[in-house]
Amino acid sequence: MWDIFKKKPKAIGDNELMQLAFDRLDTTSLQMLAAAKGHKSASEGIVPYFHSERAASLLEWSQGIEFAKNPHMYNRKQLYRTYDNAYRDLHLTGIIGTRITSLQNSKFKVTRELRQDTGAEDLFKNMWFRGYIRDMAMSIFDGYTLAEITEFNDQLTTVSIGNKNLQIREISEISRVNKSHVRPELNKWFAYDYDTASAGFDYTAAPDNLYYIGIGERKDLGLMERITPIALAKRYAQATWGSFNDKLAVPFRTVTMNGQDVKRERKLAEILDKMGAAGWGILHPGEELKFIEVSKSDVHKCFAELMAYCDSQMSISVLHQTGTTNEKSYAGSAAVHQSVAEEVHAADRAFLEYNVNTQLMPRLLAHGYPLHGFKFERDDKTQIPLLDQIKIDDTLMRHYHVSPEYVANKYDVPIEFITEKSSTGGGEAVLKPVNNITDVVEQVAAKKTGKMYYAMPAMYSQKPMSAIMRTEYPVTMASDNTPEFKGLGGLIQKIFDGKAQKIDPDLWQYINDALIEVANEGVGVDLLSVDYTKPDNQLLQFMRDNIFLFSSAKTWQQMREMSQLLYDENGQVRSESEFKRLAKGTHNMYVQYLSVERNTALASGQMFQMWQDFAANTDAYPNLRYETAGDKRVRPSHQELEGIVLPFNDSFWDTYWPQNDWGCRCRVTQTRDKATDKATIVQPTISPIFANNVGKSGIIFKEDAHPYFDVTRSQMNDIKAFTNDKLKI
Repeated sequence: MWDIFKKKPKAIGDNELMQLAFDRLDTTSLQMLAAAKGHKSASEGIVPYFHSERAASLLEWSQGIEFAKNPHMYNRKQLYRTYDNAYRDLHLTGIIGTRITSLQNSKFKVTRELRQDTGAEDLFKNMWFRGYIRDMAMSIFDGYTLAEITEFNDQLTTVSIGNKNLQIREISEISRVNKSHVRPELNKWFAYDYDTASAGFDYTAAPDNLYYIGIGERKDLGLMERITPIALAKRYAQATWGSFNDKLAVPFRTVTMNGQDVKRERKLAEILDKMGAAGWGILHPGEELKFIEVSKSDVHKCFAELMAYCDSQMSISVLHQTGTTNEKSYAGSAAVHQSVAEEVHAADRAFLEYNVNTQLMPRLLAHGYPLHGFKFERDDKTQIPLLDQIKIDDTLMRHYHVSPEYVANKYDVPIEFITEKSSTGGGEAVLKPVNNITDVVEQVAAKKTGKMYYAMPAMYSQKPMSAIMRTEYPVTMASDNTPEFKGLGGLIQKIFDGKAQKIDPDLWQYINDALIEVANEGVGVDLLSVDYTKPDNQLLQFMRDNIFLFSSAKTWQQMREMSQLLYDENGQVRSESEFKRLAKGTHNMYVQYLSVERNTALASGQMFQMWQDFAANTDAYPNLRYETAGDKRVRPSHQELEGIVLPFNDSFWDTYWPQNDWGCRCRVTQTRDKATDKATIVQPTISPIFANNVGKSGIIFKEDAHPYFDVTRSQMNDIKAFTNDKLKI
């Protein structure tokens, strides 16, 4: 990577090299100095060894600790193999991922002399730094971690720092050195994980120390030293449970022969073997096989409770609590859980800040990054979403005057668009106070172009709804039987000409008809023909009204997003051809979402009718059983509900009545079986969108949960007014 230098500088001492790096030489000089010394790369020198994948034992774990701490060995290979075995636990990797993701998404700033520099911050806004944060966070669990700067960009990059434009060769990758090949007590990495101490490479010697970054304390073995035996115990419980089911849960079959006939015995064995996986045996006359059956019907609880206990202990070790993982958090403890989570996150951020400033930053300097005198710091400023900020300011304006300057700065709105000037008695021009922030922000576009007033430039708006829904909807489940909207071309032209309405009636009719059609199929009646004057039809009326309102909100969101495409990211008006191309793409995405919503409306209609049928048979079948589809596609959170039996009127069904997610295939059956002890039920967290019993509420799309309804108060008033007009027709 250093072949661009024609002249090789003379060799210098290790101390001199580091001193020059910290004294901030120019980019070329530092890179030439590093090249002059040569660099032994672990990423190229390590020879990986593939160990067999088998369950680790507690003996291997304890021996691994002994080998890792033994001064004659200092070899962590066996210990890390047990760690990797423990990482197969989904609960463990999930809660570790929670900590890592929170740290990766935390905000930071880079300052010099207390002044923030966005150009310096941009040097850290890339994937290599995100990966470095992950490796640093994993050192909390694995113990001391060694990272290596392994790749640089081929081309120079121009950066603007401190009002100066500079060229540097940016880092493109920092890799974690294979942990089994590092012996931090010796300051060495090894090509083979079984090498003797004398065979390693010292990563603290210059110039290697400019490429290697040590993270954590050298003797630290990480939290996994204590977590691993818990994870292994859970794995043993799972295996024992499986063995129990294999031997005792499935009925054993026997055949007693009339006599000893080898040929017949083989035939019977062949028949029994083809009849399924249950155990079987062939007995001769006078032989008897006795089984000691388990007297309790809930013997599985001993396994389930042990596994739940292990999950709880792992959560305490990783998150310092249990309430923010897959357990349900109640109001009395939610604040405590949130406080603990924030404290853990604050500690992780402090660790990151310290490591970057003391370990990473000096090496960036040595490789030509113009960061002399800069500090990497946490950014504790609270970022309030745009809609929430508007709501706050709307509340303030009911009691106080808000200056136009505040609005201009807060919402990046040119001050001349906010209000006209008026003269005081002395003739001095002043700005009128602002009384409604929503109107100000929404009218900016109208004053600039005369087009549809709520078609704000993207810089003034919230995140596009289609981007939000991409993370919410499983678009892969979209079906191809969704009807086509015939008026798309005319609608797009109206938006471009500034003649469209907030909620286009034709687009609304298309969406509403598509949803009503499948809901009718689900409930078995025509929601548009029901006599709603009869009290018995009240829930059906709720369903019809909910679909009408949802169609209005969806239409409003699509119209808003399509109209925002009139402007590019710089606030400039797009050409007609580019706008039409992008608007058509946005419409197609909303049609895909409509397909998912039709699936939901159909299933919800079916579950609505099922609840009504069950209500008529509670005398004969007082309880309900939750059942999954029983295949590999079942979600883990739904699997936890499998087999739960509770009374028809139990509040459990208010939340967990299917559907419980997009495309949920779970069902409920009526039964006379004994109800499950509620104290043993682990209630998983499900999306608020689905925490509902459509059979009792008639609601398919919850107004307080679905993203389409995430609008301001005045916008919701417009949506409801349009819906009410449609309901009157």
